[in-house]
Amino acid sequence: ELKLTDNTYVILTSDNGGTARQYPHFNKPLRAGKGSYYEGGLRVPAIISYPARLPEGEVRGQAITAADWFPTILDLCGIERPKVQLDGHSVLPLIQKPDSPSLHRTLHWGWGNGWAVRKGDWKLIGNGNQPRFLGSLAGEHPEASNHLKEKPKLVQQLLQLHQDWVEET
Repeated sequence: ELKLTDNTYVILTSDNGGTARQYPHFNKPLRAGKGSYYEGGLRVPAIISYPARLPEGEVRGQAITAADWFPTILDLCGIERPKVQLDGHSVLPLIQKPDSPSLHRTLHWGWGNGWAVRKGDWKLIGNGNQPRFLGSLAGEHPEASNHLKEKPKLVQQLLQLHQDWVEET
């Protein structure tokens, strides 16, 4: 009646991961759930709707973060970005060009002593300065195997990315 879809952006997302303990199959094929650095604890749904300007019913698979919503809203509203470096990127290029690469070359997470770093299809999870798990995100069963011992060079590259990020932040 009010035709709100003509001039209202709707963004829907949730916080970190589904509850694997109550619903053991809820996150499948993702491993684990809320509170972990596995994909089941990090991935969340995100929906943006504005039928007057954005495509409807399409799905994207590129990784984004909650920090991407602020620059996206600025772009959608035609507001100039602040003169400070933002942690996020507008997701409009992903919406407008479905085959666009992810806006994030590397993703980092840290909470307490635990951490994770993701680059491409690989994620290294650790505690303190100790890597604990190297998982591939490719295929039907992401993070099914620990590749820590068989890919030591990749472990060192990702560990260095993590250490650089800790130093920077």
